Amino acid sequence: MKKEADIKKLDTDIKTLNKSIEKSNSLLAIFIRGVVSGTGTAIGASIIATIIITLVLKSIHTAEGVPILDQIIENINLTEFLAAPTNR
Repeated sequence: MKKEADIKKLDTDIKTLNKSIEKSNSLLAIFIRGVVSGTGTAIGASIIATIIITLVLKSIHTAEGVPILDQIIENINLTEFLAAPTNR
């Protein structure tokens, strides 16, 4: 009797697993996962780029008093960019 009960439970578990796999492999589920993944990647990349740009600009502002760096900043025309009014 115990073997029959185990076999029935195993059969039920396999059917449940098959249904779960079919749901997760549906086109709608794959599409939603792709949209969420793409959106998360775009937001994360934007945040990281913002942090890097902010750090670089702050570094340039603090390096303005160093003579050799002043020459480098002038050579790559950053003075006009740094002088432009921004909402920082």
